[in-house]
Amino acid sequence: MTLKYDEPLASFALQYNLRRYTPAFFEQPEEVVKALQTFGVALYAPIVERLGWDARPGDDYQTVRLRQLAISRSLALEDPAAAAEAGAYTRPLLSST
Repeated sequence: MTLKYDEPLASFALQYNLRRYTPAFFEQPEEVVKALQTFGVALYAPIVERLGWDARPGDDYQTVRLRQLAISRSLALEDPAAAAEAGAYTRPLLSST
């Protein structure tokens, strides 16, 4: 899958700006933290859903990087869907040891 050049660039800009505010999560009232998490999940969940968790033949560097960023941010923001998918990936690895 190849994305338009400006789409990953815009996503990287959003990623950078959202990361700058992550430390502020710890200094805010609970309702502000929840609102910031909800915003972040709403931002990254559609990207994760569209790109998926697995690399596809023909993915360019930007697509691979955007997938990594979107998944990692979704997990950091405690997205339940991302956590469930991560669990589905890791459960077989943990049970085989």
